[in-house]
Amino acid sequence: MSALGLAGVVVERNVLTYRRQWVAFLTGFLEPVFYLFSLGVGLGALIGRIPLADGRLVTCAQFMAPAMLAMSAMNGAVFDATYNMFFKLCTNGKKISRGLGLLRVERWRVA
Repeated sequence: MSALGLAGVVVERNVLTYRRQWVAFLTGFLEPVFYLFSLGVGLGALIGRIPLADGRLVTCAQFMAPAMLAMSAMNGAVFDATYNMFFKLCTNGKKISRGLGLLRVERWRVA
């Protein structure tokens, strides 16, 4: 099978897995929108316009929008990196991997 075919298999598996976790994608989109709305409107009313280095004045929402975009990208990357560990290892409530149990330790070794 070619590399493109293998990538298609991985994408298909992810689509099937993420289909049941649509709330995670929805919150990943809505979280920065809520932050931008609450801070941009609420805090923006108290702060007013912010002067930039070139002398232009921008609103608080315009000033914070790039940071919210960066935060959303970082949250998406963290979600994608950790999703395998927390959710894909469980299938129908049963773990498909077994955890390492505690090894038996003699009392004289713990001192």
